[in-house]
Amino acid sequence: MKTTSFIACIFVLFILSFSSCNDEVNTEIITKEKLSGFIQKGPFLNGTSILISELNPNLYQTGKLFSSQIMDNEGTYELTNLQLSSPYVQLKADGFYFNEVTGETSKSQITLFALADISNTSTMNVNVLTTLEKGRVEKLVAGRLSFSKAKRQAMQEILAIFNMKKGDMQRSELLDINKPGDDNAILLAISSILQGFRSEAELSELLANISADISPDGKLDNEDLRSSLISQAKYLNNVTIRENMDNRYHEIGGTVQIPEFEKYITQFIAISNPN
Repeated sequence: MKTTSFIACIFVLFILSFSSCNDEVNTEIITKEKLSGFIQKGPFLNGTSILISELNPNLYQTGKLFSSQIMDNEGTYELTNLQLSSPYVQLKADGFYFNEVTGETSKSQITLFALADISNTSTMNVNVLTTLEKGRVEKLVAGRLSFSKAKRQAMQEILAIFNMKKGDMQRSELLDINKPGDDNAILLAISSILQGFRSEAELSELLANISADISPDGKLDNEDLRSSLISQAKYLNNVTIRENMDNRYHEIGGTVQIPEFEKYITQFIAISNPN
């Protein structure tokens, strides 16, 4: 009897070992010759550090990391020859940025995040929308929603906070505040509304608080946060923001293609503060 049990145990261990080895053999290596994009609040400054973490399908970090720096004052980064076992990644950027509301560079650093499936793309931008949606996307994926559906749902929920709706909105990591188009205009409008006249510390706190609030159900339940958005947005000067952005991109030698963001700020104020 003991001999039979011993043989059975050996057989089970053999099967498990074979299965484990087989999984390793079947692990597909994804090679990205290049992954590049822009880090933007306003554009981040040269020298900003970035860290890319590989994620598994449940959006947990696998331990594989890639680090780099922004290479110019447009917020450009580029990594080459990435070897990944999963197409899901998180990008974290820490640095100084150009404040489009004041027309000055920030006095302190802020941190922005992005989650993306880079299976079929070599572009991954980082901005306030990618940052706000991060916790909500993680929550939805944990609830068994696919990554792509989680991204779409989180985007629509965030747009609703700012009295905006656009069913065919591009993925957040493809948006660019210095390119034409309504999707990019929405990004710049929301970026400016969030900035308001806040310090870097206040902006970081606001981003973190909104992200935490919407993570469970996709709704901004904290009325103080909602009020703080409109209380500063109504004093924004759209003409000055455009001039600041135009001047900045001219100054750093970039092509100026600022989208028509003004109507979205005006819409947010009109609906949020009808009186």
